[in-house]
Amino acid sequence: MPRSTPIRVTPERRLFKQDRPDLQLWVDQGISVPLLVASHERSGTHFLINSLAQCTAYRADPFLNLDLNTFGGLVNLHSTSQIAHLMGSLRELHCASLIKSHHPAPNLAESLASGLKVVAIIRHPAEVLLSYWRWLPSLPWHESDAWASPAELARGVPAGACQRYQERSVSSHFERWATHAMGWLQLHHAQPDRVALITYADLLERHASTMDQLCTDLDLAITSAPSCPDRYRHVVSGMDLSITANQWRELLDVCEQGLERYPQLAERLRLCASAQRP
Repeated sequence: MPRSTPIRVTPERRLFKQDRPDLQLWVDQGISVPLLVASHERSGTHFLINSLAQCTAYRADPFLNLDLNTFGGLVNLHSTSQIAHLMGSLRELHCASLIKSHHPAPNLAESLASGLKVVAIIRHPAEVLLSYWRWLPSLPWHESDAWASPAELARGVPAGACQRYQERSVSSHFERWATHAMGWLQLHHAQPDRVALITYADLLERHASTMDQLCTDLDLAITSAPSCPDRYRHVVSGMDLSITANQWRELLDVCEQGLERYPQLAERLRLCASAQRP
């Protein structure tokens, strides 16, 4: 078998009981652990996936989306043991396809013992929620409620399909972002050799050094010198909704007030100073 080969997921691959000929992934005998990119939606997920594919042996075409549209009916994505079993199977298969997940850290913590490594990316909540506000109306299903402004979204209660990425109910979309980010920050502190954590700003402004450092932290072999890839490849664009300077300021105020309750995030990521209106 060539070093890096695309395969179809069939029963003899021992991932699932039934055939999934539509599900493909890359295998590479040089890959010893599966690698997952974790994020809140609209945080630069594919920018990071494309960056990893550019400088390591992991592949982005195709990547594996740890979500219902890929694994629904095959893996219970709220069962930590089933996810851990999947990651163990992917490790035995030498899976080279990068894995994408918006699930919270507790859902994947057990999988670290199965060999999984994770790169988590977090972004200023104002940038995330503005992009999320523009993205929601473009979807042909009820991902969450529509709001008149991004600040109203930040204060609004999550509803609809987006709740599949939550461990428990939260009071607002800002709290949803914050609990997700805190979960990955805490897991990074607990297991820094298994979970790397970077910011979108670092990836954008210090791309090469950020990629060098995370590969060092996770003991990932660099196969090509890091260079900034197309950060929009595979990204599902939102609607072209403009906002006023006052609306941006209102969103910043909501997020900065919320960050006062999460000083670890504000300090670690310099969030209050880094927000830029997309």
